Amino acid sequence: MGNPDQVVFTCRRFKNVDHHFAGPGFGHNYKKQVIVAVREAKKAGHAALVILIDRDRRDNDDTIAPLKAGRDAEAKPGAPACAVGVAVETFDAWMIVDGLAIGKAGGDASKPHSDPENLDGKERSGQHPKDRAQIVLGEDGLAEKYKVIARHARLELLEECCPAGFAPFAEEIRERVLPTVSRSE
Repeated sequence: MGNPDQVVFTCRRFKNVDHHFAGPGFGHNYKKQVIVAVREAKKAGHAALVILIDRDRRDNDDTIAPLKAGRDAEAKPGAPACAVGVAVETFDAWMIVDGLAIGKAGGDASKPHSDPENLDGKERSGQHPKDRAQIVLGEDGLAEKYKVIARHARLELLEECCPAGFAPFAEEIRERVLPTVSRSE
């Protein structure tokens, strides 16, 4: 989004959104959680919200489909803009793509992964994005290193290397959140 000065970011864990407040009959828990999150964002006066989860070896019917269903159910006049996404396999996959950003975070810039969405094994199997992140960045301080990588990552490269997760997520941000942020300038 270009780090607009007027935008304030607030982070909250999606798993802490209580889906029971959506009411009965709304379907999948993720759908209910999105409905509640949109309502809470509106109540708090937020212009937009972004919901991102890890795929964690689940299929689209259990991840992106219910997120989109919840987003669409609450896409009403006056509701905050909502973008949803699913990182394949985990958010860590996005942190191991860009060697330049990895280097700025103190990691081994020579070991980026060009196809991290194919790292779909279980953790500690050697075929999981978290495993690769530990190889590239070390085991300590990953959260701080991820912040540095996120600040410096080339988004076009992420879209190219993560076409199933990051590319559609980036498009959601461009289509749904960016126009809202641009209007509030």
